[in-house]
Order: sequence, then C-alpha cells, then structure tokens
Amino acid sequence: MSWINRKASQTFPLPRVEPRLLVDRPLDGEEESDLEARVAAIDARALRERLDGALQAIAKDAYPLSNPDRRALEAELEEAMTPLFHGIRTMEATARHFRSAPEAIRFLAWREWVSSVSNVFAQADSGWASAASLLPVPTKP
Repeated sequence: MSWINRKASQTFPLPRVEPRLLVDRPLDGEEESDLEARVAAIDARALRERLDGALQAIAKDAYPLSNPDRRALEAELEEAMTPLFHGIRTMEATARHFRSAPEAIRFLAWREWVSSVSNVFAQADSGWASAASLLPVPTKP
C-alpha cells in the first residue's frame, strides 16, 4: 500500500468488502427461481445468432463491394470462432442439465453451468483475438 493510500485510509476508513462470486453459489435467501433466471438470462441460441450477425457485419465492413472476399473472410472468422461456438453449445447443454437435474445433484449441475459460462468468456477473448488478426489492414486514402 502506498503512503497516499495508507494516509487516505487513516483519514477516511474504508468499509471492508467481502468478495463474493455471485454466480458461483446461491446467496443467503436466494430462491431456486433466481438461479433459473440466471441460467435463462444467458440464452445460447440468441448468443449464437448475435455472434453470427457480428461476424457477417465485420466481413461486410471489411469488403463491402467484393462478395467473394466477404464470404472468404466470414469463413475464416467462423473458423477462428469455432472454439467459442463449441463452448456455447456446451453452455447450452449444461443449462439443460441444470434445469432437469434432480435436487440431489442440482448444485453440481449449477457449478458445471457456471464453469461453462466462464469458459465461454475465455473462448470469446481468445476467438476475438484470433479473428482480429484476420482482418485486412486499412489503407489510407
């Protein structure tokens, strides 16, 4: 802690905040329907559709006048995003498993779904980094 931070905390005491990973476990008093709502909030089908739309828009922006180049870039972008698409399918499967899980394994199914969501975020970061390297370098007019 730097001198400034120490001095500030002596002057203005900061409240202690306990970190909680909200999606990792139910909070005190949280109902089962709240967990259902969290799972429903991340709709895999809608996510896939929006991702497809984004890839098409990127390709169209890169090659507005050349259909062959646009289709080729779309194919390359989709290939770069293959792990992400697979992760989204896995997330969808774990969501179905959570919804149908008996009470005895419901918490384990919840953790599997949370893990799959976390993996989708990591795969998205990796996929977009790979996709960015495929984009043409803009030329100055």
